[in-house]
Amino acid sequence: YGEYRRVKLEKVDYRGLDAADWEFTFTLDGVARHVLYRGIVTNNRTFGLYLSTPSEQWTKSTDVFRVAADTFRTG
Repeated sequence: YGEYRRVKLEKVDYRGLDAADWEFTFTLDGVARHVLYRGIVTNNRTFGLYLSTPSEQWTKSTDVFRVAADTFRTG
Protein backbone atom coordinates (compact mmCIF):
# COMPACT_ATOMS: atom_id res chain seq x y z
CA TYR A 1 0.00 0.00 0.00
CA GLY A 2 1.24 3.47 -0.79
CA GLU A 3 1.65 6.57 1.31
CA TYR A 4 1.17 4.95 4.73
CA ARG A 5 0.95 7.53 7.55
CA ARG A 6 0.42 6.66 11.18
CA VAL A 7 -2.10 8.97 12.85
CA LYS A 8 -1.84 7.36 16.28
CA LEU A 9 -0.90 4.15 18.04
CA GLU A 10 -1.83 4.20 21.69
CA LYS A 11 -3.27 2.25 24.56
CA VAL A 12 -6.95 3.06 25.16
CA ASP A 13 -9.33 2.66 28.07
CA TYR A 14 -11.85 0.12 26.83
CA ARG A 15 -13.95 -1.57 29.52
CA GLY A 16 -10.88 -2.22 31.65
CA LEU A 17 -9.43 -4.58 29.01
CA ASP A 18 -5.96 -4.51 27.50
CA ALA A 19 -6.66 -2.50 24.32
CA ALA A 20 -4.94 -0.18 21.86
CA ASP A 21 -6.01 1.89 18.87
CA TRP A 22 -3.94 2.02 15.69
CA GLU A 23 -5.16 4.74 13.35
CA PHE A 24 -3.54 5.31 9.98
CA THR A 25 -4.07 6.43 6.41
CA PHE A 26 -2.82 4.92 3.17
CA THR A 27 -3.56 4.83 -0.54
CA LEU A 28 -5.09 1.81 -2.28
CA ASP A 29 -5.67 1.84 -6.03
CA GLY A 30 -5.33 5.62 -6.04
CA VAL A 31 -7.92 6.12 -3.29
CA ALA A 32 -6.90 7.63 0.05
CA ARG A 33 -8.21 5.48 2.92
CA HIS A 34 -8.46 6.04 6.67
CA VAL A 35 -8.34 3.12 9.12
CA LEU A 36 -8.98 2.62 12.81
CA TYR A 37 -8.10 -0.76 14.30
CA ARG A 38 -8.74 -1.51 17.96
CA GLY A 39 -6.88 -4.55 19.24
CA ILE A 40 -8.28 -6.12 22.40
CA VAL A 41 -6.74 -8.88 24.51
CA THR A 42 -8.62 -10.70 27.24
CA ASN A 43 -8.35 -14.20 28.73
CA ASN A 44 -5.48 -15.07 26.32
CA ARG A 45 -7.71 -14.28 23.33
CA THR A 46 -7.30 -11.49 20.82
CA PHE A 47 -10.13 -9.53 19.20
CA GLY A 48 -10.09 -6.71 16.72
CA LEU A 49 -12.51 -4.00 15.63
CA TYR A 50 -11.60 -2.61 12.21
CA LEU A 51 -12.94 0.34 10.27
CA SER A 52 -11.54 1.17 6.83
CA THR A 53 -13.17 3.84 4.70
CA PRO A 54 -12.28 6.28 1.95
CA SER A 55 -10.73 9.30 3.68
CA GLU A 56 -13.41 11.61 2.33
CA GLN A 57 -16.02 9.60 4.26
CA TRP A 58 -14.03 9.33 7.51
CA THR A 59 -16.07 11.81 9.56
CA LYS A 60 -19.37 10.15 8.63
CA SER A 61 -17.97 6.66 9.27
CA THR A 62 -16.65 7.11 12.79
CA ASP A 63 -20.17 6.65 14.18
CA VAL A 64 -20.14 3.12 12.73
CA PHE A 65 -16.97 2.33 14.70
CA ARG A 66 -18.45 3.85 17.85
CA VAL A 67 -21.54 1.63 17.59
CA ALA A 68 -19.36 -1.45 17.00
CA ALA A 69 -17.20 -0.62 20.02
CA ASP A 70 -20.23 0.11 22.22
CA THR A 71 -21.99 -3.14 21.35
CA PHE A 72 -19.01 -5.53 21.04
CA ARG A 73 -18.87 -8.34 23.62
CA THR A 74 -16.09 -10.89 24.14
CA GLY A 75 -18.34 -13.63 25.37
